[in-house]
Amino acid sequence: MVRARHVPLHRLVLITLTVGLAAFALSPPVVAGGSEKDAAPSSPAAPLLAEYTYNAAVETFTADRAQAVRRIDSARADIAAAELAWQSSAAIIGESAARTELRRKVDSGLSRVDQAVRELDRANTMSDFSQASAEHFISRPDLATQTVVLAGIRFDRATDLADLQLSLTAWERVVAEAVAAWHVEQARLAAEEAAQVEARAEASRMAAEQAARSAAAQGPGVGRSADAATSVSFSKLVWTAGWQSEIDACQGAVDIGAHYGVPVIAEHWSCGGSRFPREGSTITLTGAAGGIYRVGSVAAVLNVAADTADDVPRGFDLLYQTCINGSSATMSFTELTRIG
Repeated sequence: MVRARHVPLHRLVLITLTVGLAAFALSPPVVAGGSEKDAAPSSPAAPLLAEYTYNAAVETFTADRAQAVRRIDSARADIAAAELAWQSSAAIIGESAARTELRRKVDSGLSRVDQAVRELDRANTMSDFSQASAEHFISRPDLATQTVVLAGIRFDRATDLADLQLSLTAWERVVAEAVAAWHVEQARLAAEEAAQVEARAEASRMAAEQAARSAAAQGPGVGRSADAATSVSFSKLVWTAGWQSEIDACQGAVDIGAHYGVPVIAEHWSCGGSRFPREGSTITLTGAAGGIYRVGSVAAVLNVAADTADDVPRGFDLLYQTCINGSSATMSFTELTRIG
């Protein structure tokens, strides 16, 4: 009987069977249940066929395993991208339904990858014929046994990862759309607030003009009374010159003109900005920018995310800056005209 050669898995070489297969084609098949002893005389090409079948099984196994590794690596990359999208959206949309579902998809993907990795590890162990498989089994199994083992190895868990990217990408898109919608809404609210501020300023201007026309029509004496009725006296301390840290101290207005290149005092909305007098009032400033000023209209409403110091209005004696409702998207600059 011819003994089949035992070729290690890492040294496989596919063989050609030009003569052997021809001989096998002339040999009768082995009858099921027949013994190797019975088959050997009628199957001189049996060892060659066994080796050919084994090599084919190795080639198929190697290709399937490489495909499984690629799918696992691709799934890990997709999960990493989805994880980043989930983390970066936390401060914007919080625990929304979209982020909750994306988290569920990521966790499910991690579990599926773990299962595919365990499946791959088992396949590598089963295909390693270099070690004895039992205490009394000190040599590798024959080629027929190795062929059966290799043919029975599957990578179903890795194959199931093929649809993971579509699932993750779909929910990443949902989260991205929710984030974009949040930004659109914030921009809308800021624009709406700015429009309201401008409308109030325009209403104040129109009221002042109407009062002036009425006073002029009714005579000098009445004019002085009307003017006094719309004027409010107000005092404010400009406690120092500086920048953000001095404004944050909330001890009064801060002279920040050195940073803008134009005369500006500023304070937070919650530290006095909400109580700043309306157009037509008289304000007395003490401290770093002392003087008496007439309060004018809102010269500009800027957005710290889109505008720069170059957008701050020029040509005024002084400007008063505050963030309406505490929002840096509606940073108002009110005209102040020195009158004393």
